[in-house]
Amino acid sequence: MGSNPTFGLLYNKTKMFLEYIQYLYSLNIFISILLLFNIFIITNFNIKLPFFKYQFSIFNRTEMDLNKKFFFIINTPKIYFLILNIIFIYLIYSYIISDFSIVNIIENSHISIPILYKISGLWSNHEGSIFLWLWVISFYSFLLSLLITNNNKLLYIKLIKTQTYLNLFFSIFILFTSNPILRTHFLSLMGTELNPILQDPGLIIHPPFLYLGYLGFTIPFCYALILLKQDFISKKAFWEIKLFILISWIFLTTGIFLGSWWAYHELGWGGWWFWDPVENISLMPWLLATIILHALIFVNKKKSFLFLTLNLIIIAYLSSIAGTFFVRSGLLASVHSFATDIYRATFIFLFLFLISIISGIKIYYFTKNNIKQINYFFNISKENFIYYNIIIISIITLSIFIGTYSPTFFSYFLERQVSIGQTYYNNIIIPIIPFFIIIMGFSPFLLWHKSNINIIPFDYKFIIGCFLSIGSILLFYFNLINLLIILLTIWLILTILLLIFILKKANGMILSHLGVSIFLLAVIISSFFEESLIKLINPGEVVNFKDYHFILRSLNQIIGPNFNSIYGEILMLDDKFKLLSIFFPEKRLYFINNIFTSKSVIHNNFLNDCYILLGDGNLNNGWYTRIMYKPGMTILWSSFILLIIGGLKSLYELKYSLKKKIIWN
Repeated sequence: MGSNPTFGLLYNKTKMFLEYIQYLYSLNIFISILLLFNIFIITNFNIKLPFFKYQFSIFNRTEMDLNKKFFFIINTPKIYFLILNIIFIYLIYSYIISDFSIVNIIENSHISIPILYKISGLWSNHEGSIFLWLWVISFYSFLLSLLITNNNKLLYIKLIKTQTYLNLFFSIFILFTSNPILRTHFLSLMGTELNPILQDPGLIIHPPFLYLGYLGFTIPFCYALILLKQDFISKKAFWEIKLFILISWIFLTTGIFLGSWWAYHELGWGGWWFWDPVENISLMPWLLATIILHALIFVNKKKSFLFLTLNLIIIAYLSSIAGTFFVRSGLLASVHSFATDIYRATFIFLFLFLISIISGIKIYYFTKNNIKQINYFFNISKENFIYYNIIIISIITLSIFIGTYSPTFFSYFLERQVSIGQTYYNNIIIPIIPFFIIIMGFSPFLLWHKSNINIIPFDYKFIIGCFLSIGSILLFYFNLINLLIILLTIWLILTILLLIFILKKANGMILSHLGVSIFLLAVIISSFFEESLIKLINPGEVVNFKDYHFILRSLNQIIGPNFNSIYGEILMLDDKFKLLSIFFPEKRLYFINNIFTSKSVIHNNFLNDCYILLGDGNLNNGWYTRIMYKPGMTILWSSFILLIIGGLKSLYELKYSLKKKIIWN
């Protein structure tokens, strides 16, 4: 069958159009400069040229002309977002068709890997991840432009202007140091394989969700810089800050959940959190977002907490940028690090330094004028208890900050190697968790401003008495803080369920608190009661572990699209030798770069996981096999899902809160 000339012409025109789209990437910086230029026109209304005696106005100062300019300025983020979407779609298309004329695709994709991993290869490297970073910033600018109303035009103009500075920096950074559409004349036929541990479904959406979480602070950060000049906040601004902080919190929760699930299933060490520096970098903004959401409750009640909240927003944004700098510089030793190019990191460091100085100056002047407004409370009241937990979460965040960055400080400034691991975090965090749980359990039953212990229901007092009695007896015999936390978390769960029963409903805040309490219970159970066994097993051999029998029945081979695999067939039997499950753990060789990985297999019966990993070995001597008993993992994953549901429900409820007035006492 002959070819269709019309179709061939259309194909060539389309191909030519897509090839020329790459040159639109240079418009990235151009649009940022154009946007900034137009905002200066809107704010200053005139331009003073050097070497000229006069200055001229671009627009007249009529009310009608001002409305036209405001209409233009609120729509420029939409144009900017549209252009970035064109570039983004072009990059994804180039990855799908394996366009190996682009350096980024040569280094991070291979013609044989599945299409989903080709797409995720876009953000699995430094250049692509920074471009995704810029796209997310423009996405939030686009969302802001949809929320803008005709009220308070000057505030929105300042907001978009501040946002444009951020777009401008990252546009320059990408264009000169991290261009993902850099082309080469030395073509590759096959490409280079994506890191095998990144070839996982969880890693397809894990980085975008974290970026959406990190950069959700962008709009509140811009608000904070502007509002630090004034001692009041409008109802609309308060609502929008809370909206973007809550969106950031939801995305961070989801991103951390996906990353933990990936580590548990993919890395083969049986854990879901390793206190890795980059893990900590994602946790600190989440903790700060949690603090800010609680501090915003105070802003609605007390004017003095506006200062605290704005400072926390600035710190949260700076922590996200600082994390980006350390990951991109290679100063932090982590499996998550994208690059070790200190030249690229210098740009981010200069940006971090600049906005830190600007933020510090604004905070100083605001503190100088408003520090007398801050009051501290010591009576038994709801705001006090929330404030105490804000302090506890702040202590946890500070300890994580010190544990994450101090090894780098000691290494580069004192030339000493310091290693900080799980023991450091456990020794600081675990002792203060009981206080956190107790305060969290009491606060819902207290009133604002001042309260009395007599308002607590009788059923609630009965629950407290029972747990104090049982806890005292058990702690007398065992003297374990882990047991105390288990008892307190069970008490907290019952407390929240009692609150739901009293209120006859469960709002987003209650669901999130329930998720936190279940999470704490699952963490203690899974870490305190887990057991493991590593044994050299031959085919046909029986291994006894935790009232179960494991038999390595056979070894087989699989040939995949880009790997060869040896997998074991392991039977799991109960104490009566009844078959419960069959495991197929793998040992893979990704032959493109000769990389070995292990694929674990997990059997779940809701109460616990049986985790099996096939290690090194041969047919003559046997195979090292790791078997782990992990209780409470289903409860752990369920707590993450409950947190996300609570956040989404709070987001849904937020649309009704816009009608509420801000009442300052």
